Amino acid sequence: MTVYRVINFDLRAESGDKYLEWLKSEEAKRIYRQIEEETGARYVGTYIQDAGGAPFDFEEWWEFPDYAALDRFRRTSSKAVAELMQKIYPLVNVEAGKIRLLRPVGELKEYWPQANQ
Repeated sequence: MTVYRVINFDLRAESGDKYLEWLKSEEAKRIYRQIEEETGARYVGTYIQDAGGAPFDFEEWWEFPDYAALDRFRRTSSKAVAELMQKIYPLVNVEAGKIRLLRPVGELKEYWPQANQ
């Protein structure tokens, strides 16, 4: 059962270019690879809304094979996760961030409408 952890966040004022430059850097690629190796999570990517309205600037997507792997990721003492936070926290508004957990519809056995009420 695949689980996607999607982190929505806004950038701090005037940090957009700096964030994009860092995100495309070899350092960022190394950190994301290291997080994957240390935690078993898969970094899917960071996305920006191209059209339409969204209450945030960017989304960062992570994939987990199940909720147990997600729980291990949340409890990790990964040095790479700590390094990532150290790099991006000065650039993003963490107070406004939101986290969503998504599952592929094709993996559902039944729909639970009461869960969305």
